[in-house]
Amino acid sequence: MSENLSRFFALPQLFGIVGPLIAALLIPIIGFWPFFAVAVIGMILSYLPLAGVDDKEISVKLNFSRAWERLKRQKLLFVFEGLDNILEESEWFWGIYVYLLIGSLSTPGIISSLQQLGGVVFTLLVGKFAKRNAKRMIPLAAMTLILLYLLRLFITGAIPAYIVATVASFVMTLFLVSYFTTIFKTIKGDDEVEFVILREIPTVLGRMVVFGTIYLVISNLRLFFIMPLVFAGLLLGLYYWKNKQLAA
Repeated sequence: MSENLSRFFALPQLFGIVGPLIAALLIPIIGFWPFFAVAVIGMILSYLPLAGVDDKEISVKLNFSRAWERLKRQKLLFVFEGLDNILEESEWFWGIYVYLLIGSLSTPGIISSLQQLGGVVFTLLVGKFAKRNAKRMIPLAAMTLILLYLLRLFITGAIPAYIVATVASFVMTLFLVSYFTTIFKTIKGDDEVEFVILREIPTVLGRMVVFGTIYLVISNLRLFFIMPLVFAGLLLGLYYWKNKQLAA
């Protein structure tokens, strides 16, 4: 499962390296809106490979009471999903923040490509290690993310921002592959499709936390990175507490 997940994460990153670099070079020349139109067309075309997928065997009988019971039964798992999404969305905001910090239209493209490049190289390697060591890798990645969020509070230049973006792509890959390997092994054989549907609830709540924090600190966006730092610490604490309970 971990090796399959690593490929699943790596392939989109592989194709995502070139696009941001092209955008970084051409947006200052021809403008944003032509690229926005290309992105819309690309999203429509991305449906074509999925059109032939047979989903007739997937059947989920879900209602409010059943959903509520599942949420209560695996409440800590859904809390982890919310925390994970907060960290993921915070990484997305980093490219925008650096653009506002440096003021170059090329910056988001460069940041995005560095994140993708670091991720695709590292992802395939992580899959092999996560196969046996996923649970050990999660706290290591979470602690490193906390350090990176702390560093982001003090970054003011382009070169340090690019370095942190590259390192963060490695660490985030380490975290996501090991985290999802653990999660999917936990729910395997326990109405997986139902879980995937219900996980959208903490996912959306996590995004609301991120976007809400951006609005709260809009006058001083540097303070935003205190939020994922705190939630990464919370995730780490809950993870150790849960493992301690299982060990007892």
